Amino acid sequence: MGYIGGTEAVLDANANFVDRLGGFYCRCVLDGATRLEFASQGLCKMLGYQKDELFSITEGIFEALVHPDDRESHLAFTRRLSMAEGNSSAAYRLIAKDGAVICVHEIAVSSMGDDGVMRSTSIAFDDRTWQEVEPGICGERFSVMKVFGDRGITIACLNDYSKDLLRIDSRIDHLCLSDYIVLADRTHVGAMFDEAYAQMVPVADVCTLVSSVGAPHACKIWVECVRRKDTKKDSLFCVKAASAPDRDVEFQELLSLSKKLLASFADDLFEFDKSDNSITCIARSDGGVSSFPLNIRVFADDMIKRLLSFVSPRDKERVMGFCNCSRLAALGEDGPHTDKITFELGDAAGCTKAATLVMVSASKSKSYIGFRLEAAAGDSAVGHAPYENDHSIAVRLFGSFSLSVDGRAINIRSEKAKELLALLVERRGSFVSSREAIAMLWECEPNKTTRARYRKTASRLMIELGRNGIDYIVESDRGARRIVPECIECDYYDYRDGVGGLPTGGGAPRVCLVGVYFAIGDSFGRVKCEISAAVVTM
Repeated sequence: MGYIGGTEAVLDANANFVDRLGGFYCRCVLDGATRLEFASQGLCKMLGYQKDELFSITEGIFEALVHPDDRESHLAFTRRLSMAEGNSSAAYRLIAKDGAVICVHEIAVSSMGDDGVMRSTSIAFDDRTWQEVEPGICGERFSVMKVFGDRGITIACLNDYSKDLLRIDSRIDHLCLSDYIVLADRTHVGAMFDEAYAQMVPVADVCTLVSSVGAPHACKIWVECVRRKDTKKDSLFCVKAASAPDRDVEFQELLSLSKKLLASFADDLFEFDKSDNSITCIARSDGGVSSFPLNIRVFADDMIKRLLSFVSPRDKERVMGFCNCSRLAALGEDGPHTDKITFELGDAAGCTKAATLVMVSASKSKSYIGFRLEAAAGDSAVGHAPYENDHSIAVRLFGSFSLSVDGRAINIRSEKAKELLALLVERRGSFVSSREAIAMLWECEPNKTTRARYRKTASRLMIELGRNGIDYIVESDRGARRIVPECIECDYYDYRDGVGGLPTGGGAPRVCLVGVYFAIGDSFGRVKCEISAAVVTM
């Protein structure tokens, strides 16, 4: 933004006067887009930018500062001004550096310059009346970024709210927006850039951004090409993003379902994206042995190579054949499919432990891979003396959850305690950490409140079991708990061991796991399936 001709003194005088009134003064070239030629300090103060920052993030295009929902009405306003000399006014919203939305009312006069270019000269002020009439009109916060259209969507500059939203370290020089987009949405967002470049119109849709610490944010994003070059990768784009509450609910539901899927058969859960042949660890329990980093995209070949490093030599070739990339890519082509392989892990000392890999196709573009250590009877990791059981204890997981001792039904009055017991029974002797239990029961990361609730829930469970003389069926070790499977009879165990069958009648069988069913969805379209469909088919 600079000055034209010898008008500096006039512009400065007008700008100072308007700034003192609390508004801003600006002049724009009207040539299709609204190009800032001069802006007073009042605009910078209102939005929180320095002048050079304001120009840098907008490339001088005023619409880059305008709320996406007001862009069309603002363009109509500037078109009226550009068609003939005259005056007009408009109310619209601007986006500040901190992401806040500000309502303004602008009054503009257009005139033809000696150079044959139509320009508008404007003054604008906060429109507090609009905010009072519609209190929620400024409730959103926006991320605004200037990016290149290359493969990685390199970030040139961004507002402060973008840094807060994505937890971006300002000390990092080279940032790519694609690294903050979930794998399922990257191809789609790339197509948005293609359309914005080809059509030179803003393109809007929803996607999910993930911060550097793994926190997901379901957003509506707008992509607009603000400086078109010969190639898309050299062109500059303005990207705006705001929270999409409906999409966020769907995403949180999907995360919740993933946790339930994880608890049902896996210590580590991976997402395989066929579009770019990558694997991402999306959930991990404390009992996992792989220590794969969460929410980091890794090439499938590298991930498989790392996994094979844990496999005992005699099973390496068999596991390699099971999870090679071409087989992963073909999984699910003919519809939903589940497959598994059991093998042994080996360490340098020659010790082995049984493990299972389960593959579940979610769609033609995505599959999930679950990795679980198998708890064997008499496993040295869970050492104990032989159990003497004076009671006949039966637990039912198919259908409604129930617990009985010597044929007498036991009523566990605390629903959370009942859910905790169901989770322990389902894990069949594997220890469940407090972190994993909290994620299942409250669907969140542990904090002071949920830890206190979990301790109270575990205490209530043990009191109920102790009241009926069977508290020995649950063991604890440094905060982790497990059921002692030798002490109970369970219909689910019988089915897994090939002893019993599925219950008949009353529709499709269900395994009751913490009173819920789960689903695996393609992106955010959820495909409902009973928990038995994923657990029982293994």
